[in-house]
Amino acid sequence: MKKAGIILLILLLLAGGIYLYLRFHVLKAKDYSPQTAIARSPLDLRPALVAKLQQLVLDGSNGLYRLTLENIEPDLSNASVDLLNAGISADSTRLQELERLQQAPDEVYRISFRQLHIEGLGLAELLDQKKIDLERITVSYPRLTVYRKLHSYNAAKRKAQDSLTLYDRLTKHIEHFSVKEIRLDHGTYISIHPTDKNKNEKFEELRARLQDILIDTSTRRDNTRFLFARDAVVECGRLERHTGDGLYTLKTDGLTLNAASHQITAKNTALLPRGDRAFFQARQKYRGDRFNITVPKIVLRKIRWAALFNEGKLECGSADLYNGNLSDFVNDAALARPVERKNNFPYQLFRELKTSIIIPQVNFHGFNIVYTEFYPPSGREGTLRFNDISARITNLINDPAHIRPGMWCRFFSTGVFLNSIPIRVQFAFDMNSRNGRFTADLHSSGTEGTAINQVTEPLALFQVKNGVLDALDTHVEGDNNTASARMTMLYHGLHVTPLKKDKGEEGQLKKRKLLGLIANVLAIKNNNPENNETRIPEVSVNRDNSNSFFNFGWRAIRLAVFKTVGIPEKFAPN
Repeated sequence: MKKAGIILLILLLLAGGIYLYLRFHVLKAKDYSPQTAIARSPLDLRPALVAKLQQLVLDGSNGLYRLTLENIEPDLSNASVDLLNAGISADSTRLQELERLQQAPDEVYRISFRQLHIEGLGLAELLDQKKIDLERITVSYPRLTVYRKLHSYNAAKRKAQDSLTLYDRLTKHIEHFSVKEIRLDHGTYISIHPTDKNKNEKFEELRARLQDILIDTSTRRDNTRFLFARDAVVECGRLERHTGDGLYTLKTDGLTLNAASHQITAKNTALLPRGDRAFFQARQKYRGDRFNITVPKIVLRKIRWAALFNEGKLECGSADLYNGNLSDFVNDAALARPVERKNNFPYQLFRELKTSIIIPQVNFHGFNIVYTEFYPPSGREGTLRFNDISARITNLINDPAHIRPGMWCRFFSTGVFLNSIPIRVQFAFDMNSRNGRFTADLHSSGTEGTAINQVTEPLALFQVKNGVLDALDTHVEGDNNTASARMTMLYHGLHVTPLKKDKGEEGQLKKRKLLGLIANVLAIKNNNPENNETRIPEVSVNRDNSNSFFNFGWRAIRLAVFKTVGIPEKFAPN
């Protein structure tokens, strides 16, 4: 019994010593008084622990942030702790003082959560803040709001930070950190730009499961890990933000990231114009495209997480887009730009993106594309429809380090034109060209000539009465200034009627009967080939300041059609 009593006494002395050490050394807070309201007994460490946490937040933020905490529930027997209804926010008075001293950060945070549960938080973790090993962290309903305001006096600091990897930034404060699992549920992330509301963004219903997280020298360059986790699944709900020009809204209904398979899946992604056509045009001083893009499913495969988090680059093996719809509307009655940069073809705009993108192949499955143009000479809209498109882009790359001499970004597609005409289309953009060098090829098999009246009437001012298109092959080459087209269009039995706008009734066209009679007798070539000779015209068009890439290409093709069938150039619309 005496021996047992001595052992018990030693244990009590050790426990008391540990308590006194925690209470008056580890948990000592200089400027905070313990919250005795949550104390359950004189030996309750919780008020001192809260005060210590508040002091750590205050000191670690140069006096900027304050911690509020409704309650803390430590469980020493299980080496766990729960923080309930906590929040960290900036002190406005201190922030103003830091701004006056030109020491304010570019980003100010507001953080809150309902519950933070930590398992495996032992005495070693309290004593050695440079080395932490935990079992599990669970966060419920976290909410992070970031206010971004770039200060000129932080320019050098921003430049230095940009050169740091994620590992470098984290290990400024800790040498070794591990946790077997991190769980996050019902999270919200908000980014606010007070000087540019179009940059605001919001992620809702964030969920994450990260397994086997390890941050130390052994994982510094481990490219197999995601945010230093051996495996992770991250999901978020609806995401929505406006584009920088305020004309579009970019949204997605959900994202799922699977770290082990190096894959991200996006659900119902869309680029939507804000307002109807009239509203959109009112926001633009000059003529331009109005796009509407929806893609139900996007899958990025073989993503390099290290490039994404350390360098801010989106690099993956391939991307697949399923069942998307793209529409483009151009109002040719709108004011043309007096002066406009012409280097705005699709690849040139892609090349200028601030985010580096390296995707060797992008596949499109079951897409539909609609191009609509309001054409003032007819007073009507004409629509080119392409359905059931299967397509592939190679070398979707804008990172100069990955662009070699002689590389082209190529687009290959097959589909159905105007709901009945099989077509094959190819585009290619010289990735090293400064003046937008491109080529385009269009191939189509036979169809009744009347099938194209829905395009030729409003956009070319002629109607096909009879005729059969046997085959069409067109090759276009050009750049930002000029384009030339070479066309082989085989047909027979063609008869057309020229049209003009009916001035008495808006949106209606009238037949130019006399001109049609003369044209069909004297000018129109009813067949190609004719007399064993095939007409293969070559035409060239110059680009004005208002032509988009697709409008420019359509002008060249339209002129080649007129040349083939024998319509005089003076009747060919510009």
